[in-house]
Amino acid sequence: MFIDSVSLILMTLPVIFPIIAASRLDPIWFGVIMVKFGELGLILPPVGMNLYVIKRVALDSSRGDIYKGVTWFAVPDFCTLTIFILLL
Repeated sequence: MFIDSVSLILMTLPVIFPIIAASRLDPIWFGVIMVKFGELGLILPPVGMNLYVIKRVALDSSRGDIYKGVTWFAVPDFCTLTIFILLL
């Protein structure tokens, strides 16, 4: 939860990639989905690192306002992830 998406991908990919290759999934689609999940993890409450950055910059905004503002970005990401997983 405290690791950014690039570090998380670099740590987990050597373990997960042989499993993906053995199950005959397309590695390009898997990479796209993995990056998309990483982006989503950075904006979802309560541990999204981008939320803390926004709170630090916008001092007059409450956390609730920031969480409500994030939903406009999280809902389309969930929809695209659903489409990607269905196409996989």
